[in-house]
Amino acid sequence: MPRGLVALVLVVAVSAGCGDNARLVDAAIDAEPDAPDRPRGVPDLQFMAGRMVDTVQTSFESFLADNCAVVEHCVNAEGPRRLLRFATVIANLGTGDLAVGEPPLPGENNQWFVWSQCHMHHHFVNFASYELYDRAGHMVTGRKQAFCLEDDEAVPPIIAPTRYSCLNQGISRRWADVYGAGLPCQFIDTTGLPSGQYTLRVVVNPNSDLTETDYTNNVFTKIVTF
Repeated sequence: MPRGLVALVLVVAVSAGCGDNARLVDAAIDAEPDAPDRPRGVPDLQFMAGRMVDTVQTSFESFLADNCAVVEHCVNAEGPRRLLRFATVIANLGTGDLAVGEPPLPGENNQWFVWSQCHMHHHFVNFASYELYDRAGHMVTGRKQAFCLEDDEAVPPIIAPTRYSCLNQGISRRWADVYGAGLPCQFIDTTGLPSGQYTLRVVVNPNSDLTETDYTNNVFTKIVTF
């Protein structure tokens, strides 16, 4: 997909091991007060690492064949599964909104949105990838994660107006899109992997489908053991 199809930009995340993302400092944000009708500039999406690192946990859960996690391949099979759960919190600290727009009609798909018959709403596709690497650096499991992009929490110190929801998707300037660790499919299925040390790697905009100001801050990593 060409990068220019989205009017405004997407940038994400920083590795949890790479310092101080949780401070949410972005020198590109100007000091001029926000105007409610003026989403100027371009977005800069970053993981709020301080909100994520302590949420990583192993969970043992069982799934029936008709569970949405099975139907949508979040788990590899029905029955008892060992999951690595974690929260994903993405803040837009740039100078403008990430504006995606309205999904198509129910039941219809396009290049950005896929209709989930199980959940009965659209997912914005390929927004992030969830990956797990062994100590040799080989990816042992991973999948693309779909999202509903919306304004969930305002990011201090400046409170900006909210504009986006699942019906008109995007992330406003100085707002964060939040996915708690307990949500459906907010995990990696680790069933069958040997116990040991791994690296959790979350990447936003993994295919570079969306135009960004900076592609170097799109990754969150954390060492995990189970």
